Amino acid sequence: MSPQETSEMPRQLEAERIRLRTLVDSIPDLIWLKDADGVYLACNPMFERFFGAKEADIVGKTDYDFVERELADRFREHDRNAMLAGGPSVNEEWVTFADDGHRALLETIKTPMRDNEGRLIGVLGIARDITANHQYQEQLATQVEELRRWQDATLGREMRILELKREVNALLAQLGQPPSYKSAETQG
Repeated sequence: MSPQETSEMPRQLEAERIRLRTLVDSIPDLIWLKDADGVYLACNPMFERFFGAKEADIVGKTDYDFVERELADRFREHDRNAMLAGGPSVNEEWVTFADDGHRALLETIKTPMRDNEGRLIGVLGIARDITANHQYQEQLATQVEELRRWQDATLGREMRILELKREVNALLAQLGQPPSYKSAETQG
């Protein structure tokens, strides 16, 4: 390697580090990295909002420093499951953001992170807020149920009308008169 290439290398590495950091910080999902013991190594601004703390105050700490024990236990269990699975692990969970108190349903993907030699570094987590999708699904299910009730009520009325037409035709037949209703549904 030439002296010029050697002197350029630190600048190129710094430029790449900045690009990668900008990329992670720009993603609207929560992103974090923990070591195998659950100690935070990095996170992005959206994750900072969840804990209500800056990355510098999160790194070096665990879930137990920021959320109630029961939730921290669940987070650790999901971390262990991802590390044991050796691949991505997906779960959904309701959480409350510390910065403004809003509740959100997150779809969380945790995957083990390994170094170049395959040694476990920790767990990478990415969580997407799917609250709006969940609300749309609930609204759709409510609308489908309402449509089913209307359909049942409508079909029930139609069946009763057919029964009444059959009864009228039967009474007319008893009186020796031709049927008033001649559709295929009333024959029988």
